[in-house]
Amino acid sequence: MPFAELPAFMAELRARDSVSARALEFTILTAARTSEALGAKWSEIDLDGGVWTVPADRMKGGKEHEVPLSKQVLEILEGLRRKRDGYVFPGANAKAPLSNMAMLEPLRGMDVAIGLVIGLIMRVRSLSTLWRIRLKTGLRLLTAAVML
Repeated sequence: MPFAELPAFMAELRARDSVSARALEFTILTAARTSEALGAKWSEIDLDGGVWTVPADRMKGGKEHEVPLSKQVLEILEGLRRKRDGYVFPGANAKAPLSNMAMLEPLRGMDVAIGLVIGLIMRVRSLSTLWRIRLKTGLRLLTAAVML
């Protein structure tokens, strides 16, 4: 999906009233892997601090990861909060998360190909990774310059 089409897509997604739509929006806005987003638990979310701490056992690299939460993500979470325990995006059985297939549900009836959305998520993740690498490199260079 071309980035120019992203605002219209996100507006249409936001207009859909379902946990699946919020899960997909959360996944895109946090640049998270689907499994990380669906497995999110309220105990990992710090709404006051605006941070989601993904535990090491759920991360591909095996390291705990902190995800800063934007205003839009915090609004999504505030809108979902019924109880502060369990999964943020519960499935039919509240003791299990929403399924991967449920993430496709909000796309039904939208004029968008599923492959384009998957491609979008992958591009957002790639850009997020690139930004983190550049930020780390910049911080290292800044630290080295300060130490001179």
